[in-house]
Amino acid sequence: MSYFDFHVEKPQIAVISGSLTGNVSVGSAITFAEESGDTFNNINNLSVQGDTLYLSHGHWLLRGFLGIANSNNLSNNCEYAWYVEDVLKGTKGATVVAGKNGTDPAQLELTVTSSNCPVKLKFSLSNGTTTVNSDHTSIVIMRA
Repeated sequence: MSYFDFHVEKPQIAVISGSLTGNVSVGSAITFAEESGDTFNNINNLSVQGDTLYLSHGHWLLRGFLGIANSNNLSNNCEYAWYVEDVLKGTKGATVVAGKNGTDPAQLELTVTSSNCPVKLKFSLSNGTTTVNSDHTSIVIMRA
């Protein structure tokens, strides 16, 4: 197993926006956007195209912090995860189901040895009615 090591190299970091039109459903994917207020630290070999990030050679750490809106925290909740070539990878993120507001991020650590590796952030579980609040959604991307 490998670990993302900030001490070996100076990492390149990007923070981009994410959104979803309509209600959350299983299989729906976050649409990524590079907006004027986003932080983009010249990450080499990263392409943002709609709901897909294309990663090239390197060691990557991706974290998806999703702002989820719902009317009932106990019965309306969801889980989301990173998918690499349509296969769920990494640690799932989820809304808190204990009557509190908040979410846990989805996280993926990945070493890419080829070029144009497609990665998506998709919902793997949806209960009740939830939506994505774009103003409270951030995608953090790091490359070493």
